[in-house]
Amino acid sequence: MKIEWPWKNRKIILEKDVRGVEKHLQHLLQPVAPRPEFIKTLRAELVGEQDDDKKTILKGSWRKGVLVAGGVFSFFAMVLGGIRILIAIIGMLQVNKKKGMEEPVIA
Repeated sequence: MKIEWPWKNRKIILEKDVRGVEKHLQHLLQPVAPRPEFIKTLRAELVGEQDDDKKTILKGSWRKGVLVAGGVFSFFAMVLGGIRILIAIIGMLQVNKKKGMEEPVIA
């Protein structure tokens, strides 16, 4: 009598299942042709081609303006934060100098 281990049986069943799933997926995963208007809008956004009716001030959209304004605001916030840190460090150093001058030196 030949002994068959359970994991060998499982492997055969899994391989058959995988083949069956692959056959189903071949039929389900067929490429779909994109709509022409989707391609037109995508090309316009990527390449920068715009229709005459969609042109805005300075040939940009409001999203770009918001991004630029956010970048400028962030830059000034970082500069002001850096200045604040420098002022705090200088103030801390001056307080330490004053403490050092007031205390008598014990020799």
